[in-house]
Amino acid sequence: MAVLTISKETGCGDEVCAIVADKLRYKIVNNEITHYAAILSNTPHEKAEKLDDRHYSRRSAFISDYLDMSFFKPEELLLPPKEIESSQPYEYAETSSGEGFRQTTERVIRMFANEDNIIIVGRGGNFVLKDHPNTLHVRFVAPLELRTRNIMRSQGINEKEARTIAKEVDIRKSKYMKHHFKSDITDPANYHVVVNLGMVTIENAATFLISALTFR
Repeated sequence: MAVLTISKETGCGDEVCAIVADKLRYKIVNNEITHYAAILSNTPHEKAEKLDDRHYSRRSAFISDYLDMSFFKPEELLLPPKEIESSQPYEYAETSSGEGFRQTTERVIRMFANEDNIIIVGRGGNFVLKDHPNTLHVRFVAPLELRTRNIMRSQGINEKEARTIAKEVDIRKSKYMKHHFKSDITDPANYHVVVNLGMVTIENAATFLISALTFR
């Protein structure tokens, strides 16, 4: 049917994605993107997480770009994602490069998009797949108070901690997009639709996206 990319403020949008995926039988990929990128580049998972959009540090990425190595075997991308881990591994040189890991992440995103019927969360999917056919680019936003409550509930933490997470993760995501894509993550021109979940219900937002995807 189609590919849905999701950009979202921290603490909102997950429930909508879950409903859409359930109704349309789409697959959601989120942390899996970083996981497969780490496998393909032979990067330790803890290092890969630091290069991910939610943990992005411009200082770390800037320093690591000077340590880049030849690491990528294009043949590996011919394998479906489910076969990557079970395939015979190549002898990769580990990459420490923020730019190198970002390039691998983009290849993984394109690989998932080629499967169709998929929801790709974060990591600049809307920029990577801007020319991909049958793709709908959506951004979710919501008031900070609502997002803070959602994070408190999902992570079992207090209000101060939740509010800090909401603000800091969004700052990191914004810096990631500016550094790698030279774009403003909040610019509505980068998306087909921006949904304010403080103004519509989760159910109505999901219904709208299901309709939009059905006619892509």
